[in-house]
Order: sequence, then structure tokens, then C-alpha cells
Amino acid sequence: MKHVIALALVILSVNATFANSGHTLKKQNEKIGSCETGYDTDSANFVTLLNAIATVESQNNPNAMGDQNQAAGIFQLHRCALLDVNRKYRTTFSWPSDCLNPVTAQQIAKLYLVICGYGKKPLEETIRRYNGGGKHWQSNAAGRYWEKVKAILSSL
Repeated sequence: MKHVIALALVILSVNATFANSGHTLKKQNEKIGSCETGYDTDSANFVTLLNAIATVESQNNPNAMGDQNQAAGIFQLHRCALLDVNRKYRTTFSWPSDCLNPVTAQQIAKLYLVICGYGKKPLEETIRRYNGGGKHWQSNAAGRYWEKVKAILSSL
């Protein structure tokens, strides 16, 4: 029963957030990521994780552009990550403008972390996938990225 309640709360939360941001979910009843496990992407732990990622990615700079201008905003989101989110959740986010808006970028990052396996895969693998994407999540660079995020998480 608690899983059904958690699912309903996550769907309502995501729908309200998107309604307020001007973006819509076309499939209103789609399960959002791993919420069938009862994981809440609005929990304090998830927000702490997002803060750690933002610190590693951009030192919390919402106007940051990296990877030769291929990564935008506080979460350094690439166009391909945004397109993955749009495809999976049928959203209408735009790159780079929505990635440079910290509120909207946080919603994109939340959904992308779920795509990367948040709540289903071990946290290390999820964070490495967020950084490395595709088959590069097992790279040494993604491993170093995980170590940075983990260090920040352990210091909070």
C-alpha cells in the first residue's frame, strides 16, 4: 500500500512541478522512474544528492558552460541527456535555455538520474551513468567523478 501512495505522491509532485514550469507530461499516468519502489525524488536525501552533483559539476553556478559549450547549467546537462528525458517522459525541455534555469534544470536532472537507474541500481553506478552516460559509465573518469560526489555526500 505504501508503494501505491508513494507512486501517487511522486506523480502528483512531478505533474505540479511541470505545470508550474510551463512543461507538460503527455503521459500523465506513466510511472516516474523507480517510484514503484517507493523512492521519493523530493526526499531530503535526493535533494542532498542533487546539491552534491551541482557542486561537482559547476560549483553551483547556474550559468556554467562546460565540455566545450556542450554542457549547460548548474548540473552541466548535455543535449543528449535532455533529449533522453524528453523522449522518456514526453516533456518539452529545450537545450540550453532550460538547463540554464536552475529550477528547471533540477527537474531535468531528477528525471535523468531516474533514467540512469536511481532507486534501481546501486548509487555508485547511477552517478557514474549520470556522468559517463552510455558505455562510458565504467570509465576511470566516471569513477573519479563518483569519488568526488561521494566525498561531498560524506561531508554533509
